[in-house]
Amino acid sequence: MLDDMPSVRKLSAIMFVDAVGFSEAVAKDERAGLQAMQSAREDRIEPAVRRHSGTVLKWLGDGAMALFPTVTACLSAACEMQSIEGELALR
Repeated sequence: MLDDMPSVRKLSAIMFVDAVGFSEAVAKDERAGLQAMQSAREDRIEPAVRRHSGTVLKWLGDGAMALFPTVTACLSAACEMQSIEGELALR
């Protein structure tokens, strides 16, 4: 039965991004660390993912998993996120 169905393939690229030093920042000042992560999410991660046709699949504490239609879009979003200054560095 499955052999009769046409095969559909979709190329995608998956990005995992997280904040460098987030645990230390929260240990020093929990409120400030959480605010810095929220700012990174709203000002850097989400806009870059959207601008490059991506979708955030899941938030994972101080990071995220995002899906992009091409490797080029994924890399462009990553470079953009890292080029914008913020309290937390992203990797």
